[in-house]
Amino acid sequence: MAYTEYRDELVHGYFSAPADMFEPLPAVIMIHEWWGLNDNVRAMADRLAAEGYIVFAVDLYAGEVAQTPDEARGLMMQAVEDPESANDNIRAAYDFVKRTAGAPRIGSLGWCFGGGWSLNTARLFPDDLDASVIYYGQVTADEEVLRPINTPILGLFAAEDAGIKVASVEEFRDALERLRKNYEVHVYPGVGHAFANPTGRKPAAVISVPVSIGNAVDLYAKLAALTRSQPCSIFDAIISTAIIASSTSRPNDMMSAPSDMR
Repeated sequence: MAYTEYRDELVHGYFSAPADMFEPLPAVIMIHEWWGLNDNVRAMADRLAAEGYIVFAVDLYAGEVAQTPDEARGLMMQAVEDPESANDNIRAAYDFVKRTAGAPRIGSLGWCFGGGWSLNTARLFPDDLDASVIYYGQVTADEEVLRPINTPILGLFAAEDAGIKVASVEEFRDALERLRKNYEVHVYPGVGHAFANPTGRKPAAVISVPVSIGNAVDLYAKLAALTRSQPCSIFDAIISTAIIASSTSRPNDMMSAPSDMR
């Protein structure tokens, strides 16, 4: 589905929603890892949509998908070196789910490269984004950057991640605490980067997740429920689904993707 342009070319994202949708639903802007918008991300979008949500997976690589780490690194650097184009891309996605799809609430979710951009989405919409989920993405402890953000944040990180160091995650968490933000940050022991991908080096099913579906509502109440008239908000749904994906996924639940997911 075309939703924006890059260098005079249409950019197509992946839209997924329940087949029986009769009214506007809360939406998730899903942001791919460094490989690009591949089948793995589409499968995750479908999985989340099956829970009863609109999911729009953006494409920050303008249609390109990497097959090797070198290709992925090159595509990622192109996006990093032109952040305003990525910002415009995400703004267009937000506008699409807000105005065209009519989503009453909107959250963002991404992995690694996309995790960093999930945080950036909260920076782009500091008062309007209803949830930001960061899977082992680049974060910051700069309080001037974090101060304007009023979006509830959930960060999921790995203790053995060689790229996103635990020290940087702790600094991020401490900054959020000092600023009294609504957040939860978890660092999973015994796992490395890409733990949420069941085709990765370590099967996601072996991870002991400290946040269970059973206590999700209590957790998200702590993070300031997005709609006080409804006991289950989009934030509940996004994180619950994210937890399901990282704790109970089986390899045959997902379409194939490179095993070195970043």
